[in-house]
Amino acid sequence: MWQPVDWKKWPEKSSCTLFQLHWLSAANVYYDWMHIKHLGNDQYVFGSTLYYLCFCILPGSPAENLKILWQWILRYYKKHKIIKNRYRALNKLTMFVKKKSYPKLRGKAVEIKNFGPVIVQVWKHFCNKKDKTHRMITALLETSAELDDILARYPTKAGYFALPEAAGDEFIEKCFLVGQLQKQLNEHFKAAAIKIFNLTAKNHCMMHAALVSKLVHPGLVWCYQGEDFMKAVKRLVMSCVVGNNAFQAMSKATIHYNLAQHLQYEEEARR
Repeated sequence: MWQPVDWKKWPEKSSCTLFQLHWLSAANVYYDWMHIKHLGNDQYVFGSTLYYLCFCILPGSPAENLKILWQWILRYYKKHKIIKNRYRALNKLTMFVKKKSYPKLRGKAVEIKNFGPVIVQVWKHFCNKKDKTHRMITALLETSAELDDILARYPTKAGYFALPEAAGDEFIEKCFLVGQLQKQLNEHFKAAAIKIFNLTAKNHCMMHAALVSKLVHPGLVWCYQGEDFMKAVKRLVMSCVVGNNAFQAMSKATIHYNLAQHLQYEEEARR
């Protein structure tokens, strides 16, 4: 949306010191696919699907229904030998039920990403294939999973820094289809006074990322490996807050982090 020169001349541009670097502008900023899809859109889509199954489709109480779903998922994991990056426990309604807001599935980004193909099979097993709304949910879940399949077919590790022309066109089409299906489902259930399948700004961001996917591969900017690192840094900074102001806390955290790295590298050198 911006050319670097035009953005630099914009009087309302960010005052962040980093943008004073001559080569850095808004054109260097890109949406993080991990946060806009897996931790943005998928959390709500998967949470809404589980909510609909537990509260509206299956005959038992929500807790009993979730137990049935979890046992089915465990059997699926075992049958397909899925061990890495899977849910270890999905047996509490609080994993996706919110008191006031829309359902939202909790979990690490990599767990939610790998849950996509699983929930497609869960939904297809328990849904009514003759029901129009159920078929729309099936299409939404399958199309969402297909977006990740496209990125997996053209991995950055293989040198794909952007999607090929045909794959990019398919990616854009499917991304917009996800948004369209989600909007229609949200309007349908809103009319039925069921609070599921909401649209957030992250859905809009997905479309922007898709539109430039033939220029920048979404896989270049996600940070799955950094997710655990962010958690560790958060814990470190929290331990340095007591008795210090903001500047002192960050200074102390930086010193402790450098010391920890020194000790780790020293130990590795001895090996």
